[in-house]
Amino acid sequence: MKSPLEFDNLRAFLLFVGNPRSGTTLVRSLVNASPEALLSVEVDVLQFLHEDFKTVIGRIIENHERFARSPVWTGYDYSVPAAPKAIARNICVIGDKKASKTALAINTDPALLQRLAEWCPLPILWIHCVRNPYDRIARGIIAREQAGQPQDNLMHNWRANERAALQTAEFAGPHSFHRVYLEDLIAEPMRELHTLAEFLELDPGWIEACRSIIFEQPNPMRLQVQWTPKLLAEVEAGIEEFPHLHRYRQMAGSG
Repeated sequence: MKSPLEFDNLRAFLLFVGNPRSGTTLVRSLVNASPEALLSVEVDVLQFLHEDFKTVIGRIIENHERFARSPVWTGYDYSVPAAPKAIARNICVIGDKKASKTALAINTDPALLQRLAEWCPLPILWIHCVRNPYDRIARGIIAREQAGQPQDNLMHNWRANERAALQTAEFAGPHSFHRVYLEDLIAEPMRELHTLAEFLELDPGWIEACRSIIFEQPNPMRLQVQWTPKLLAEVEAGIEEFPHLHRYRQMAGSG
């Protein structure tokens, strides 16, 4: 891969915001299959705004190449049968996938979005991956139980991350912010990927190669959790708070 100085056709910087375990790594890998896109995995760009842009691009390239050698994340293989990114001048969209920590940083410092915009010499695009909140919360409950960790702040963090995504959407505007629902991506992958390609202005020729890593159906984690009335009420209150989650009303026990 050539140096950051030779990426002459870059036209957009792509970041993710929202909750973890909501399809962000999957969407990152699908977009990264395009010969026109190069995305790292959790460089956490926002912690490097004190560095110049080209230095951060170097970090992204290094991370991308390391992940390409072993594309396994949280137990899943995210390799896509796509051609190597050998020609730097083809790369039009570059960025990083780090949704939850990005959301946390925005919640902690709302002025960060403006500083990011001033730091980045390219237009910034955002992707917000959304998963059924009951599945997302159930995944967190199960993970913490397996690790012997308390359930404290699980609901608070989930709502805070969704709130940060909404704040980012308002700041970025509709033409720079795109929401991907995991269930829609699995049900209609070609349709959703074409929509994503259009948002990113990428040639859609890479899309067909992505079929192999998209699950046949969502994993209904919500069915593996005993929902107490208190926990159900908390999730339902969160769903009501965010209009983009209203489609998930009354889905706690549904298959």
